[in-house]
Amino acid sequence: MTQINYDDMSDQELKQYFLRNREDKLALQAYLDRLSRRERKVIASAE
Repeated sequence: MTQINYDDMSDQELKQYFLRNREDKLALQAYLDRLSRRERKVIASAE
């Protein structure tokens, strides 16, 4: 079996790959890891 290199995929490519290959748990984990590294925007502030 060929090893998939998720790092070479764009975010959109990785998302589409996972949606087509839902049994690939490593793809899901790679996508979730990317999401967790993104900068979060604050939509409200406490005053």
